[in-house]
Amino acid sequence: MLTNYQSQLFSELVNLNWETDQNYPQTVKIALINEYWRVRKELEDDMGKDEYNRYVNGMRQMFAPKGGYGDESPEEVERMYASI
Repeated sequence: MLTNYQSQLFSELVNLNWETDQNYPQTVKIALINEYWRVRKELEDDMGKDEYNRYVNGMRQMFAPKGGYGDESPEEVERMYASI
């Protein structure tokens, strides 16, 4: 169970993730991605990395389409964002 603070951070992560997929200029996307990583680190620090990974993987299993987008490991997601 997330605390109110952790829930707010997770909600911000979801919003930032959506924003990075929008058709913004590259400089805006870079700023959004940097903010995503800042918030993610803050959430990981608050929850602990293992608990964060368990929570995110649980959300993926619950909400992601099966056999498609969302099956990426945390490492694959990091590589995708690093390539932008």
